[in-house]
Amino acid sequence: MHFKSALKILAACAVVCAAVAAPARAEPLESHYIIAVPAENAGGAWTPSEAQVGDATSALKRYLRAPVGQVRLGSLNQRSENERRAIGEAIDTYIFQFEGVRVSAANRIYDLDASGPKVILINAFCRRSGVPDEMLTQHLVVVADGGACYFRALYDPDSQDISYFQVNGRR
Repeated sequence: MHFKSALKILAACAVVCAAVAAPARAEPLESHYIIAVPAENAGGAWTPSEAQVGDATSALKRYLRAPVGQVRLGSLNQRSENERRAIGEAIDTYIFQFEGVRVSAANRIYDLDASGPKVILINAFCRRSGVPDEMLTQHLVVVADGGACYFRALYDPDSQDISYFQVNGRR
């Protein structure tokens, strides 16, 4: 993906926002960033609470560590399923961004709908990714390729479950 394409995706997500460090949970503070979305932001973006981020983190860990055959995502491709458990074993080595979005009825990760259901976008990077902290605290970072070092998930606060999981393509 070219830089201009990444910027278009960022614009579609409507997140050129400042971020604040998030929950004081078991995870180190520097590993979690909440993208703070201003109230006037269009496109259905919203700011999740620290409690919601904690719930999303717990659900993600449960999902990633679930035995093969116990996940039920229509959007899960075989490569993502193959890498899911390995990511679960190394999950504490990832850095996360959390942003509240409203997705379309098709539940596509970058297809936002201001009237759609509220979900939390979880954007993950392995620590060795080299993404500068200042980027993580200011903007949703979109990375093309990179394999299991990068993945995205959607957490549904109503069902308290992961509704989408996708590992980036290989380099």
